[in-house]
Amino acid sequence: MYQFTGEISILISLIISGLTMGFIYIIIAEGLNLIWGVMGIVNLAHGEFIMLGMYITYFVSIYLNINPLLSIFISFIALFIFGIILNESLIKRVIGATPLMSMLLTFGISIFLINMGVIFFGGDSKIVDFVSGSIIFKQIVISKPRTITAAISIVISLLMYWFLQRTETGMAIRAVSIDKDTAMHCGINIRKINAITFGIGAALAGVAGSLISFIYSFTPMVGQTFMLKAFAIVVLGGMGHFIGIIIAGLILGVFEALGAYYINVHLSEAIAFILIILTLLIRPTGIMGIGND
Repeated sequence: MYQFTGEISILISLIISGLTMGFIYIIIAEGLNLIWGVMGIVNLAHGEFIMLGMYITYFVSIYLNINPLLSIFISFIALFIFGIILNESLIKRVIGATPLMSMLLTFGISIFLINMGVIFFGGDSKIVDFVSGSIIFKQIVISKPRTITAAISIVISLLMYWFLQRTETGMAIRAVSIDKDTAMHCGINIRKINAITFGIGAALAGVAGSLISFIYSFTPMVGQTFMLKAFAIVVLGGMGHFIGIIIAGLILGVFEALGAYYINVHLSEAIAFILIILTLLIRPTGIMGIGND
């Protein structure tokens, strides 16, 4: 039976590891992209929604003895409700204002959630006890937790695509993202769609947080790291482009995995910065954006 050589098996293992992480990044970026594209809100608190999803999974699995996989549904519902409440109380006040206003507001929400997280959850690292170990096939090592989370992420992405393409609410969300005035004249309730959009964006971040908690340890400050990755994916993929987000998420995941092994594990965290800079210099509209070619 054929066996891969050492270097080739390592390379394939790294690519698979990067792809599995990339699928989780896609879920993170989809929520940010949805809010940004439909509402015009630059949500700097998106990373803290991810953090809340992590702690929801941690507490329901530890104190309620619920299977961590089931906590994904709890995270989705909890963050969806939280997102709608946040939208109705604060976010709706800056819709249509300058981007700076939404950034200042969501940055304030971000700082508030981080500090509340430190007060209530503490500053020590936590991790969810889930599946561990790896699958070894012809010297190729595949992480079991990453494989499971990647599979769940793919299902969620497909469901999200179906929701936006096939349901009445999803089509209304797409209509608002294309032209708010025309959508309003067609009888679409813009305020309702904005609330649902922000709720779904927050819910997707919460689900991503639950999935990430199966892989990494976390603290209340962890959201900022994943917020940067989400921005990098949206910029690279092109705002509003579903396929572009998928491609960009996988690219970031693979580049990070290769960079961590072949260059430096700490430098790999800077790859999101590098992708943002290169995209803005070479193709500001992103992979799927309409450029000036």
